[in-house]
Amino acid sequence: MYIVKETEISEVLTKGYTDDLDIDFAKQKVEELTERIQNAPSVAPTAEQSKVEVSNNNGLTHEEMLAKDPFYKFRKMKESEKR
Repeated sequence: MYIVKETEISEVLTKGYTDDLDIDFAKQKVEELTERIQNAPSVAPTAEQSKVEVSNNNGLTHEEMLAKDPFYKFRKMKESEKR
């Protein structure tokens, strides 16, 4: 893979074709992303909430659960997305 930085570009031969639909599409995507950012949870779970979640794992700590199940962290992430 070769990455070209904008400072390495010396000449643009063609910029490609764009029309009003492309511009409207790009604006729509920017609006969607902006809305998602605004509606995202603003606060990460507190330490107390994390402790409660860990205590629901048969009394094992977060580190013990990770040692027992390497995918534990990802399952917890998936579960928290569903809430």
